[in-house]
Amino acid sequence: MAYKLKKITIRTDNSKEGIKNIENIWKDIVSGKLPILFDSEHVFQQGISPVSKYSNYSSDENGDYDLTIMAVTANFFQKMDAEVSKGYYKKYDEKMKTET
Repeated sequence: MAYKLKKITIRTDNSKEGIKNIENIWKDIVSGKLPILFDSEHVFQQGISPVSKYSNYSSDENGDYDLTIMAVTANFFQKMDAEVSKGYYKKYDEKMKTET
């Protein structure tokens, strides 16, 4: 019977080791080792996007924090937009710059 994770959280920081841990967790998600985008039988889950959340900062950018990577569906973004319109959250749009 296949299973999948809805989210995974690690406690980390911005040290070289902490950044390496973040890289490794993303590699495990993309490869299917952690079944968030794929189920436990390595079947890709259509309509799922990974979203990361940073929270529980112990201090500034040098302190520990939680990194949560969640599997969400398209309606997650619609629900978040509804919450933003109610004033519960602030939405920041970042435009990607490309070099020519």
